[in-house]
Amino acid sequence: EEGCQATPDDIKAFLKEKQSQKGELSDAELDSVAGGCNENEAIVSVATFGVFCATAALASAIMDDMKGDDGRILCDV
Repeated sequence: EEGCQATPDDIKAFLKEKQSQKGELSDAELDSVAGGCNENEAIVSVATFGVFCATAALASAIMDDMKGDDGRILCDV
């Protein structure tokens, strides 16, 4: 349907060969692993989370007079 020339048997043979190989993954294989993160994504994630935390802290300080649910001052030293 999609123009692939491989038969189901070709695909099974390819997957069995890959499964039987031992050793370390190449850099390209590691980059394609689900859940990975490149350097740019890491920087954006840290910056975004930092801005969110700073905004939440400011909002908490302004809205709640810096007090927790039980009335204690959160920044008490």
